Parts: sequence; C-alpha cells; structure tokens
Amino acid sequence: MAAQWAACSIRPNPHEVTKNRNYRRLGIDMPADIHDAAFLLNILVRETYHATGQQVIVLIDEYDQPVQNVLGHRSLAFPMWRQLLAFYSALKEADPYLHFVMLTGVGRYATAEALGGGLDMLMDISFSPEYADICGFTDTEITSFLPELEAHQYEALRQWFGGHRFSFHGPDLYNPDDIFGWAQAQKIAPYWFEANFSSYLNVEAIESSKPKDPRFQVWAVPRSLWQLVMHNGAAILAGQVRAPNTMFKRHDTLTYGSLSPLLEAGWLTLVNEETSPFHLNVWTLGIPNLAVGSSLSGILLDVLLADKYASIDFRRKLAEILKTNDLAGLEAHLKALYAGLPHDWYRNNPIAKYEGHYASVFYSHFAALGVNVTVEDASHHGRVDMAVDACGHLYLFEFKVVEQLPEGKALEQIQARGYADKYRAAGKPIHLIGVEFSREQRQIVAFDIETESPP
Repeated sequence: MAAQWAACSIRPNPHEVTKNRNYRRLGIDMPADIHDAAFLLNILVRETYHATGQQVIVLIDEYDQPVQNVLGHRSLAFPMWRQLLAFYSALKEADPYLHFVMLTGVGRYATAEALGGGLDMLMDISFSPEYADICGFTDTEITSFLPELEAHQYEALRQWFGGHRFSFHGPDLYNPDDIFGWAQAQKIAPYWFEANFSSYLNVEAIESSKPKDPRFQVWAVPRSLWQLVMHNGAAILAGQVRAPNTMFKRHDTLTYGSLSPLLEAGWLTLVNEETSPFHLNVWTLGIPNLAVGSSLSGILLDVLLADKYASIDFRRKLAEILKTNDLAGLEAHLKALYAGLPHDWYRNNPIAKYEGHYASVFYSHFAALGVNVTVEDASHHGRVDMAVDACGHLYLFEFKVVEQLPEGKALEQIQARGYADKYRAAGKPIHLIGVEFSREQRQIVAFDIETESPP
C-alpha cells in the first residue's frame, strides 16, 4: 500500500496561519487568543499529524515576500528577515511530524546557513540541472500547447518570451506569464514585466547611496542593476557581465549587494560558465529576451532623461526614423537625445567621461524599441560596438570618446577591420556609422556614415 501524507499549504504571513480552513475540516482546535505565528504553525503541523496519523507536507509559497516588500531598505529588511527566521524555526521543532517541506520564492536567502539553523537539511535547487525546467515552458511544451502556430510565430515567441535558463545544463524556458498573456490577447507585449516591475523592482534602493540621485526616485531602479548597466556600458544587456559563481552562493542580497535577486527573479539569465580547476568558476549573465530587454532599456532611458514622457517621445521618433531609414534625421535625433541629458548627470557621475556611458545611452534607446541590438558583436577582425537590425536595414556603430574635436577614427576602424564582412550575406543595406563624443562638449561631434547597398 502506498504511503499517504497530509498536505498543509500556507503563505508566510502570520495572520494566514489561523485563516487556513483545513484545520477546521480536520477538527483541529486552534487557539484564538495566541498571536505567535511560529507557535501557531507548530500547533497546526503537529495537530494535523495527530488528526490524520500521517506525516505532513508543508508547501510555503513566496516565503520571502515580506522581505521583498522592503528590499533595499536595510533598516527594514533585516528585522523582517529575523521575524521570518523565527517563524520558520517552528518547522524545525515540528520535524518528527513532517514528511516534506518546500519553500518557493524569489530570493535565495533560505539555505540552512542563511536560516541560522532554523531549518536543517534544506536543499537549494535554484540552479540544479535536475529541476531546471520547473519554472517555465520548454520548446516541446510550447509546440504541444500551441500546435496551430506557424514557424514565424514560434520564432517571435522565442525571441520575446524565451531564453530563461536556470541551469547551464538545462533547457531554455519561456515565461509562463508572457505566454498566457499572449495567448489571451494574441499580441506581443511584456506581460510579465509590466505585472512584476512595480511589485519587485519598485523599491527605493538608494538608502545608503551618496550622493543621492533624485532620478532613482522617479522609477527606483535597483541600485545593483543600475550600477551594472552604467559601469559596464551596455554589457549587462548584451550578455557579457561576468561574475564568480561564489557570488550566487552568498546570501547578502538583503542589501542589493548581489546579482542573485536579478538572476533568480528572471531579469537576468545564465549565458555561459567558464570552469576552473580550482572551483573558481565564472558565470556570464545576460538579458533573457526582448520583452525584458526592451522594458529594462526603456526604464533606464527614462531615468537617464529624468523625464518619462520625453523618453516616450524620443522612442516614438526613433521608430519613425528607422522605419524610413532617415540617416540625417538619425544624427539630429541622437544629438537631441544627448542634449536632453540633465547637466547634473555629467557633473555627479565620473563614468559619463567614458565610452561605456555613451554606449549605454545608445543601447537603451534602440533596445527599448524591441529591435534586434547586439553589443560588441564578434568577428574574426574584432568586435563592432553595436549592431542594429531594424526595418530591413543593418546599422553598425563604433563609438569613440575624444577630448574636443572629431578625429574620424570611429568610422575608420569599422572600415579597416572589415566589421561589415559577416553581415553581407544577409542581403540588406549596411550602414557603417562612426560616432565620436566630446568629453568637453558632452555631445556627439562626429557622425560619419558610409552605406553599402546589397549585391
């Protein structure tokens, strides 16, 4: 005879413990005058065991939600986490009555070490190959669920909603929320991002930052993501951010000091792993798909311009320029974009003197449209800074920062290194664009263009 177990499903809200109606069905008498959540949980598990004669399975969804609500506020996050530790300690005391416990959430705080002994024998399966496909749909599942789709529709879903990986040895996954949203509305849109931006990223992550940048309070972009994007140029959005794997085993994410929350929540994904004989493996991370990339890029552009409505207008104008391939208009448009950056952004940010800053602004502007943008695309001659494939045309950008006067070296580098060679087989017009920025003028001082027609 197969073993049977009683199931107890709760959320990590102390008030939810006594609201669970299963205890009434089982005839369990829960004390109404006790408000200690850990004590009540212990009673619920123990009495469920005695009422059924079966060990209990406890499923806790969003175990870290109280912490996520105050993430970025150190003074609030740590006290909240200590309260949760006390709550979960009830499960350790109830161990004789338990068969299985599963915690699901966004942050990887709950290892045995992080819980301070609150739970023993807790196995972290966040990046386990064995469970790599449980958080999304695989290609096989998509074709099974949506057999009527044509090849180009599958490709659109893959580019916009696929690409999530939680193991280097696991499959690429589609975001279920995006797929359900698309299936209902039958149009491409960042459904998951729009539903989760306010709940996960909309926190003030500037509590300890000096000087405080008022633009963080416009959209409250997480400090870890913001610093990554601006200090690494556009690398974070191009799948070129490298970090030691040990960073994802630490549980200091209550202070936004880690990449872990961004990876575990789905804003970033695993791209590559470089192994080492000394177990110091390095992970490369990137944006999983166009839905996340275009949304993040749009928000970063909003923050850069310190004006959400100006950002939207810039994106609308860029879309029209690309649609008509108006190269003269593109130059004027991008100069207007840089002219729109607040003066304080340059004054307060030394990284604005470097090439990575300008590349980030370019990338954010183009990627926010959802067009195909590749940063530092490699060829046998080197890496072109940015390639844009939009409306039947290819645009290859090379960026240089000069002191004051243009030098013409950006376009010269594209030509000399043959960056266009790998793109000619596409049969599209190729526009080689050398862009030079002046540190002194904080503006584009050269926008040199050479166009190659398809054979």
